[in-house]
Amino acid sequence: MKVVITEQQYKMVLNEKFDLKLNSIIDHLNKLTTKIVNDVKKQFKLSTRFSLTYGAGIGALMNPVSQYLHNEFTGLEDWQISSLVIAALSIVYYQGEDYMKMKKDIESQGLDDELEAAVKKTISIKERFADMLNVVGLSVYTAKDILAYTFLLPVLGMLVNVVTTFGVNSVEFTTLMESILTSGLITTSGVVVRDVLQKIAKTISGKPSSLKGGDDIS
Repeated sequence: MKVVITEQQYKMVLNEKFDLKLNSIIDHLNKLTTKIVNDVKKQFKLSTRFSLTYGAGIGALMNPVSQYLHNEFTGLEDWQISSLVIAALSIVYYQGEDYMKMKKDIESQGLDDELEAAVKKTISIKERFADMLNVVGLSVYTAKDILAYTFLLPVLGMLVNVVTTFGVNSVEFTTLMESILTSGLITTSGVVVRDVLQKIAKTISGKPSSLKGGDDIS
């Protein structure tokens, strides 16, 4: 038996679906960020200010670097992985500000190769993300410009799927955008984010092949 629901009821169902997915993503990234930041604070007594500035979004950068190090260097302790992730992100995105002591401590442990690998991985992610942003017409000039868009990383797959399946003018896209705007991923103006999401959606709709695989830059 078919059950007919109103558009408003359908929108409520979609809202719940998207909110559950986003909350799961945010929860994972927040836990990862908190663990890595706490590991580093405990070991090196350093401030990790960027985690407070960019919230869960920075976890989207930490995640692939952390996974890469866990896979490549199986003998490392968790706190060493955390310190390598923070050091690599700091070197690439902050030009090493305030983190020279950590870098020296890491090198004194004989982890020069691991740090170099972590930095190379972070640079690779940054370059691929910058290329993706350029494809959708969002010009970025510095590493910190890229950081402003980290909220896109964990939601890009959802965005691509909704736009390519239902279109830019669909209730599905509108509902997803509203869910993203009210999520804990956003640290910038909601109006700015709305414009960015609409621009990306139109680009995806017009050039469906240009972002193929864009939901995975790891």
